Amino acid sequence: MQGQAGDLPDNCNRLQHNISMVVTIKDVARLAGVSTATASRVLNHDRRIAPETFKSVSEVIAASGYRRNTIARSLKTSRSHAVGFLTPEIANDFFIYIAEGVEERLQAEGYSLIICRLHPE
Repeated sequence: MQGQAGDLPDNCNRLQHNISMVVTIKDVARLAGVSTATASRVLNHDRRIAPETFKSVSEVIAASGYRRNTIARSLKTSRSHAVGFLTPEIANDFFIYIAEGVEERLQAEGYSLIICRLHPE
């Protein structure tokens, strides 16, 4: 089942503009005309995917605004990809500056940051 390239942007735009609708991997697969397994392999950069398939599915991902559901992924893999950052002061600019740098780097690697304030005993 192959999607028609001319219909792709309109379909993706309809998904993006419907605020109550979350774009799922099934939506990406349907719009790209591939199986959900193939769409998943593209997301995971599997080398078995043909370059043209990788390109077309990646375009659908970008156009549709698809974002991985990190909660669902952590339940499936038993890994949260979250890192805790403990700080004595949340209002202190120094600690927030450090936390922002840590978060930026973690996001680039697919992790999220949880900031917690330490309470004195």
